[in-house]
Amino acid sequence: MKIARIFGLIFIVTMTFISCMSTPVSHSFAWDEKATAEITIVDGNPGIRLINYDGHTLPPLERNTHWGPITFPAGRSLTMVFYAYYQQTQDATNRSLLGVLVQGAIHYSRSVSTNVVFECPPLEAGGA
Repeated sequence: MKIARIFGLIFIVTMTFISCMSTPVSHSFAWDEKATAEITIVDGNPGIRLINYDGHTLPPLERNTHWGPITFPAGRSLTMVFYAYYQQTQDATNRSLLGVLVQGAIHYSRSVSTNVVFECPPLEAGGA
C-alpha cells in the first residue's frame, strides 16, 4: 500500500508541474465581428471543457497548451456545449462502525462525466 501511495504522490506532483507549464493560446469565434467578448475557461476538478459553440468546434491543441481566452461575438445569445467532469475518492473507513472495526483501506468514488448544453445570454462587448 505504501508503494502505491508513493507512486500516486509522484504522479500527482509530475502532473502538477506539467500542467503548470502549459501555455495559453487564444482562439476567436468572432472572425469579422466588431463587438466581441472573451471567456477564459479554467480547468480543474471539477472542470469543464468547451466542446462547441453553435456547431463550431475548437481545433486540436498542440502539446503543453490550453485555450485561453476564447473570443465570442457579443450582443447575441450563444448555444455552447461543455464537457463537465468531477471525480472524488474518499476513504470510507470513518463512515461506518464496520469500517472502524476492519480498519481497511476501503475507498469509494463519486464521478460525473457528461455533456452540458448552456444557452448563454448575449455577452457584453469588451467584457472578459
